[in-house]
Amino acid sequence: MPVPGYWLNDAWHGLTPLDTGKWSAVLSLVVSGSDAFAGGYSTNSSGVPVAGYWLNDAWHGLTPLDAGRESRVCSLVVAGSDVYAAGFSTIGPPPVKVPGYWLNGNWHGLTPLDVTKNSAVNSIVVYGTDVYAAGYSTNSSGASVPGYWLNGSWHGLTMSGWVNSLVVSGSNVYEGGQGGCWVNGTYMNQEGAGEVYSLVVVQ
Repeated sequence: MPVPGYWLNDAWHGLTPLDTGKWSAVLSLVVSGSDAFAGGYSTNSSGVPVAGYWLNDAWHGLTPLDAGRESRVCSLVVAGSDVYAAGFSTIGPPPVKVPGYWLNGNWHGLTPLDVTKNSAVNSIVVYGTDVYAAGYSTNSSGASVPGYWLNGSWHGLTMSGWVNSLVVSGSNVYEGGQGGCWVNGTYMNQEGAGEVYSLVVVQ
């Protein structure tokens, strides 16, 4: 069974899951000062994936919208004393993923294109007083629309798919995901691009 954790200077650092016999994973890692925040999910004894993060090896579960359904942290940011843990929390029946983030443990839901269909946040960035939450939202036709919420307002991007990573640099917003990259909303056609999982902007 997969063990959650991370490598520190090539040495594996395993983390204690809720149930050693079930799946858990780290999906985002942030170091702030001497603290290591490892966000993701851990499946409990009832078989439900629970959103949360390990802070210096101690598990901090986050309260989902429905304790009987899946929730995950896909991206984590530490800004000063604030912890932003973004992803989704599932409601139902039928099960629907609701996009949003936990700020210091409190849920902030984001408005999707269609409340009856799946949406999720894959990347969160705090830039000054602005909160960018990027991922996808499924429209009424069932198409996955890539984009991001800026302070709660949806900004859809061209093409179909999702955003995996978002970077803000000055006045520019870069998004990477299925099919390539976008800069300030303009799709950059990259021949042979499959999927971008992580972006870095070097100034």
